[in-house]
Amino acid sequence: MVTLAFLAEIRGEMRIEGNEFDRELVSKIEAARGELREIGIRRSCVNNERNPLITAAIVTYVKAEFGLGLDAKDRADYREAFEMKRYKLSMSCDYLERKRGEG
Repeated sequence: MVTLAFLAEIRGEMRIEGNEFDRELVSKIEAARGELREIGIRRSCVNNERNPLITAAIVTYVKAEFGLGLDAKDRADYREAFEMKRYKLSMSCDYLERKRGEG
């Protein structure tokens, strides 16, 4: 679930006034979370709207996929930046799900 405060933060990052795009923004936020979960980031981390690294990854994903006012190259650059953030998060034990039998 995306809180109204987090949605407002994403709107601000996207420089969107009003709520006409909220449904699409929520969809993109959830998709970003899904991509982070896909690589093994813990659900509690992915849903932590106060974690600056997770938030930065989500904002970058939304900018790449929502693309309001961006050309194809800018969107590709944001997508590449998201992939790098996702990779860095996947290298941190603090964010990853523990496998059965591990510590």
